[in-house]
Amino acid sequence: MDRLDLRRIVRVARSGDTLRAWRMFEQAAGSHAEDDYDLLNLRGRLLKDRAVAAQGDDRSRLLAESRDAYLSAARRRRATYPLINAAAIERLAGNFARAREFAAATIALLDQGDHEPDTAYWLAATRAEAALHTGPVETAADLLRDAIALAPDAWEDHASTLRQFRLLLGCVGADDRWLEQLAPPAALHFSGLIHFDPTIGGSGRDLADRLDRLRCGFAYGALAAGADIVIAELLVDRGAELHLVLPARPDIFRRQSVMPFGDHWGERYDRLLARSASVEVVAQGQDVSLAAVEFAAQVAMGSAICQARALEAQAVALRLVDQAAGDAQSSAASDQAWERLGLPLIRVAAPRSSAPVATIPHAEITAIVAAPPARGTTGA
Repeated sequence: MDRLDLRRIVRVARSGDTLRAWRMFEQAAGSHAEDDYDLLNLRGRLLKDRAVAAQGDDRSRLLAESRDAYLSAARRRRATYPLINAAAIERLAGNFARAREFAAATIALLDQGDHEPDTAYWLAATRAEAALHTGPVETAADLLRDAIALAPDAWEDHASTLRQFRLLLGCVGADDRWLEQLAPPAALHFSGLIHFDPTIGGSGRDLADRLDRLRCGFAYGALAAGADIVIAELLVDRGAELHLVLPARPDIFRRQSVMPFGDHWGERYDRLLARSASVEVVAQGQDVSLAAVEFAAQVAMGSAICQARALEAQAVALRLVDQAAGDAQSSAASDQAWERLGLPLIRVAAPRSSAPVATIPHAEITAIVAAPPARGTTGA
């Protein structure tokens, strides 16, 4: 089996599409699944995912098959990965003595040092997970903090570990809220007033303070003059990845949603466009339509949710709203859908500037946007 196929299956599994990942594995692995070290580990992982979503006899059977796959892999190599996962399976099955036995064997292998090589993060995180089975949670928590400090930007690796810890703590009803302190930075969807001047009053300072508290690492939105550009600049200055979702080609969007409000906005738009991590265009018309603007917002919101779910992080929406509208200001349908998922939506009131009014043409676009549920509503 090609290693690229293996990585593709892992990505699908991490996205939460367990059954699709299993079908891909069955089609690709064939008869090699019983004697290949990497395939045995992947088989164990996918069976575990299926077991978490199952109940009764099916759950017990899938857990046993997962454990057997990991133990078979452990017999082929002196490696910590299959051993620590065998411990996890036993804990999920309620066999705590066996879980401690496999965890202790993992710690012994780590102490001896004659095991398969791995990154410093994964070796330290494995020790932390083993400690969760053999001692108090506080010891495991300290070890996990030390592991994350070894690779502070390895967000996907952290996410896998945090997901595993939540699963192991949850199966015994233990408190997992302390894991929030170790989560990767939030994924933010931003939007707001096109008529916004941060120099009016203390609105710019208030916005900067709010972003400091949110600790966002990934930002999704458009880049219209006003609030969009101001928020994006603040985020980029704070080290966030900027992912743009535009309702028209960048040149058309610049001409119709940026330049009518002043040349200085165009210069700032260009700088941010050059610094963005990605640019997605959702419509190819010759005008920026209101329908395309709403469609782009929905795509950006879904992207923020997917990124947060993939990294075991929080998805947050930030809206810079018209101060004069007060409580009478209504939410867009997409914002209401966001809040129905139980996700935080923060509204920051700010005064409008006296910028000239630009006319955005109407057009018709019909779209269906799907996003995964908020973290915690389904198994990872």
